Amino acid sequence: MTNKILVVGSGPSGLVALNELTKNEKLDIYLIDNSNYKSMDTIEENCIFKNNFLYGNRSSSLNSPNDEEHELFKKNEFPNISKSFGGFSNVWGGTILPVDGEEKVYYSELDINLENEYRELENLFFNKSSSVKNDIPNFLETSYSKKTIKKLNSINLDNLYAEFSDVALNKDLSKEILTNNKICKFCKSYKWYCSNNPIWSSKKDILNLINTKNVKYLEDTKLLKFKERVTHVECLLKTNEKTNTKNFSKILLASGPISTSEIVINSGIVKEALLENSDLLSIPILKVFNFQKNKTSFADLFITFKNNKHNFFIQFYNYSRSLLHLGRDNVFLLKYLKFLPDLFFSSFGGMFLYIDSNLSSKLKVSYNYDLNKFEYLSIQPKNKKIINKSLKILFKNLKKVKVIPIKFMIKNYYFGRSYHFGGQFPHSLTKQPNKTDIYGRLDGLERVFIVDSSVLPKINTGPLTFTIMANSKRICKKILEF
Repeated sequence: MTNKILVVGSGPSGLVALNELTKNEKLDIYLIDNSNYKSMDTIEENCIFKNNFLYGNRSSSLNSPNDEEHELFKKNEFPNISKSFGGFSNVWGGTILPVDGEEKVYYSELDINLENEYRELENLFFNKSSSVKNDIPNFLETSYSKKTIKKLNSINLDNLYAEFSDVALNKDLSKEILTNNKICKFCKSYKWYCSNNPIWSSKKDILNLINTKNVKYLEDTKLLKFKERVTHVECLLKTNEKTNTKNFSKILLASGPISTSEIVINSGIVKEALLENSDLLSIPILKVFNFQKNKTSFADLFITFKNNKHNFFIQFYNYSRSLLHLGRDNVFLLKYLKFLPDLFFSSFGGMFLYIDSNLSSKLKVSYNYDLNKFEYLSIQPKNKKIINKSLKILFKNLKKVKVIPIKFMIKNYYFGRSYHFGGQFPHSLTKQPNKTDIYGRLDGLERVFIVDSSVLPKINTGPLTFTIMANSKRICKKILEF
């Protein structure tokens, strides 16, 4: 029993946990994520935008359910928007941005330093710091993006800064593949981009650990609740509608903030959980007198903006034909305008704007014992005046560089649709109700560790996943010492 560990969840935090724990061959590691990895054995080679994207959903290209997807969001007619466009400000989506100093402050106050973990992750998973990256053409640094960055930064505003995005390509991609300029007839992207699944995926790496390391995968299994004993943790598992009890020496919860909240509430540790969120605005734009178009749907630029101590983060996209294919289920008019030529669309683009969590909506998760089910209360943002005032200032500055937001087409994506959420059990220097210690343990627990975004002390507007992974790695290093 001493070396029997259960990892719950197969997202980025779960991958890092498995990767760290498998360094100790004496551990008996089990993984559950309420899905099935057998479908990962083969991946279609045809254009993913044509054959595999259901409603433009990237996760369907893996033919496997997303472990963090919850029934609450599956009921939506369209998929989560952050899964519908290629290239985002974290490693999950395809582009990566270094963690800024302000975010690091929240961790330094807890005496947490993630610098070593950031470097280790770059070398372990991504081409980002690989020597081959220097030989790969930077297709995001177009003439238009260079001019836009120069103009934005020349405004000389202390609260606005623009920079290039950096692609977190799958480390298995070779220079020969990336320099192949053949274009797909369907999506008009590079063929290497649309057919070989270049976006980094934690599921591929986990499958490799299952096949080569000391990881036992329990298919179609879900953790319902747990009870911590003196020498072990008693777990109630559900497999194919049947329940059974198994004991483990330790549990790592990496199933995402919704599932983690449900497990902890169902186990009687807390009564409810209040999740923080960074709301998202989808903003179509007109690029005056510019007809730039791209061959990928990665974000070209990242723009940070601050107003009255509130942070806003922008992912800036030039037009691409693949972006048109991905976006037509989210932008209603595209269904009827898709026949128009690239020249028409190339003067347009888009921005995803993430809003400071202090101004954003929240979600309360609790259990209704009378109805015998979980309840989800969405708390709408209360500071829309501040948001509108900030947007007015931002749009005014964007117009100076001939970027015109199309205001009547702006769409709001409140809780559950931005994918920037968590922090319901944030790290604290001491265990408190609904707060964990710096190793992810809630009050009264010694053998159960939370390692996903649930424990982040701040849900920032920019990159989340890289920090989630680094923090999971830090915690797992310590678990190996316990």
